[in-house]
Amino acid sequence: MVLPQRLKVLLVIACLMTGYGCPTGLPNTQISGKGSNTCPDTPQSTLEKKNVKPISISTQFVKESGSVRVGENLGYTFDAKVGDKLSWRTSDNICVWVFTPSNKILKGGELPDNGKYIVQVSVPSGTTTFTLDMGLGNTVAANTPVAPTNATPAPVAPVVTPQQPTTNPSTQTNVAASGSSLTQDQAVAVVQNWLNSKGRVFAAPFDRQLARQYTTGKRNNQILQSGGSIDWLIENRSYYTYAITRVDNVWAFDNSKSLVEIKLRVTEDLTLHNANGGIDSERSGRTTANYIYYLAQDNGTWKISDSQKTTD
Repeated sequence: MVLPQRLKVLLVIACLMTGYGCPTGLPNTQISGKGSNTCPDTPQSTLEKKNVKPISISTQFVKESGSVRVGENLGYTFDAKVGDKLSWRTSDNICVWVFTPSNKILKGGELPDNGKYIVQVSVPSGTTTFTLDMGLGNTVAANTPVAPTNATPAPVAPVVTPQQPTTNPSTQTNVAASGSSLTQDQAVAVVQNWLNSKGRVFAAPFDRQLARQYTTGKRNNQILQSGGSIDWLIENRSYYTYAITRVDNVWAFDNSKSLVEIKLRVTEDLTLHNANGGIDSERSGRTTANYIYYLAQDNGTWKISDSQKTTD
């Protein structure tokens, strides 16, 4: 007998609550670290109640470790509120599914319901000993498989309307021309917000919503389109961590055009981790360079539309 999809979902949750092992047949949203391109579309084996561990998580990451082999599952259940943001990170080749209290696979980081959530862990092949960090809220360096020594600061609120500057390099001055009311300080804040978010966008589970929050136009397409930056990292089982992402000073600012242009000096200290657990030295290291950033409004919010390195 073929069960309807809704009945399958209810059956799985019933299995978790009663302790009876049942085959899971839920749709999969793959948000794992290094194993996302080898995991099946649905969990292929039973998650039994005895293998589900209750945990308590908050804005500080909770570290859980375990060993799992193909055909087996481990689970973690926790209480959360609607609007909380779930972040997790791992450097191991595992598959992760997050079930909401309403029997759905979580898509994105924001939690839609009050109640108990279940994190299900499996592996695509072999046996893996893993470490999984989980946290709620605006966790520092969230969604980063390996935390850098100096965690990247969390982005602040997007620049929607003129307001007090959130970033204040010593060389900045407010400039408002007839083309746009955006000031230089606010433009710097837009750029700094994007820099702060990169450690969460370019590491598992690759926060696409955060990329949409701070980028638009060409830059957004480069990151999110098929075959773009995130797809390349997932396909190659790689990710970036950032020890430093900062605006040093501003060389020029022009808000008289439809795209606001700001030329500034940026320092980044980044590491590209590859599939073998090593580091790509050619794409890692500390750099300081001049960039031109182009800013555009998207539904009333200022975002990064494009950027390019410049030698002058």
